[in-house]
Amino acid sequence: MDSRDLVRAHDPAAYTDDIFVPDGAKASAAVPGTVLHNAAEYALADCQTDAKLTDSLATMLVVITVDYSVIAVADSPAMTAHGRRRDFGVMKPAGGTVRQLLLVSFGETSLIMVIGTALGIVVPLAPLAGMASGLSQATSSDVACT
Repeated sequence: MDSRDLVRAHDPAAYTDDIFVPDGAKASAAVPGTVLHNAAEYALADCQTDAKLTDSLATMLVVITVDYSVIAVADSPAMTAHGRRRDFGVMKPAGGTVRQLLLVSFGETSLIMVIGTALGIVVPLAPLAGMASGLSQATSSDVACT
């Protein structure tokens, strides 16, 4: 009798707490201290738990990213106005109206936001297309870039 059989004879539950039974099969009897599981249902429940955790992580990352983006978008006009304070101080006595100063500030901010948005959309396209191509080759299936 080897050591594993000796331990199993002394305590049948010593090696495992879970017993997995394939679909369509019936376990003869549960060993005290163990739990019988349908193997497919157990794997599916484990996969669903992983999917929930992955979804919550993705949601958390998106929320953090959006929060930082909102802060950056709100901070850009404030920094522009603060940096241009002297310029506006010179333009006002030279005949610039409040409306003209606001239009200049709004125009600069809008231009910066349009350029930033365009770069944010265009720059990731090449790496994403490369990743889609690699994934398509690795899985031998079509990966759409939409």
